[in-house]
Amino acid sequence: MKKTILLPHLLMGFYALLVAGSFHVGHRITMYMPPLVLTFVRFMLATLLFGCYVGLRYGLHPPSWRDMLRYLVISATLVGYFWALFASLRHTSALNTSMIYTLTPLYSTLFGLFFLGEKPSAGRVGWLVLAMLGALWVIAGGSSDRLLALSLNPWDFVFMAGCALMGLFSPLSKKLSRGEPTAVMTFRTLAAGSFLLFLLSWKELGSTDFTHWPPPLVWGLLYLVVCTTILTFFIVQYASLRMEVGKVMGYVYLTPVFALAIGLMLGHSFSMNVLPGVLVATLCTFFLQRS
Repeated sequence: MKKTILLPHLLMGFYALLVAGSFHVGHRITMYMPPLVLTFVRFMLATLLFGCYVGLRYGLHPPSWRDMLRYLVISATLVGYFWALFASLRHTSALNTSMIYTLTPLYSTLFGLFFLGEKPSAGRVGWLVLAMLGALWVIAGGSSDRLLALSLNPWDFVFMAGCALMGLFSPLSKKLSRGEPTAVMTFRTLAAGSFLLFLLSWKELGSTDFTHWPPPLVWGLLYLVVCTTILTFFIVQYASLRMEVGKVMGYVYLTPVFALAIGLMLGHSFSMNVLPGVLVATLCTFFLQRS
């Protein structure tokens, strides 16, 4: 019983680590391919690879039109988030988007209340807010000046809407589940997302050179496809069926901490001023899960 309860938490901690690594990987490969095309290729390859596993394990059976609509709705939250991210990054800073992304667990908690009736306690909301503040402090590099200098433009509000869609992903996965295996749900969500991304990126696909893939792009795509598409989508959907969605996305606040640790291993330096934020984000995420 304890193992069953503990496993989703361990997986979500692993999720935060994988997402943190994607920031470093993504930064290195976006120069090789347009962002929307990169996202389509990422989804498509993940669909093909994970489809092999699902086919061997469960068999590939076409869903009904009603079921396909469920997967399209779930995947639309991810596609909308990625579109908002790439569109806003053309007009705003990575610092702004990183800080705005910390709203995602709050959105998940709100949608969990609205769609699932998961009413959070005042203590849980408090831990969530404190964890968010700790993560913001880490993202800002331990500088109050950088926090206070944050100014928002219209595209930042577009990304806020995108984060709301990402916050909706976990509650919708739980709400629209019909008892199918998590792997099957993940595969069909990826397939539906690939279809939607194709509709959005087909013009850019025609002008993209797919004949020359330098090694950094190949290895980077391999990481994004396996680690931060197949595994992360599976983990979130698996955990969402076994935990309250506010707690699931609360692990987002460990991502800046892991990103900092990975940066250190890569030889990057950081200000000691971030340590209070690391401590607050880590402890408050722990107490959030226990609340």
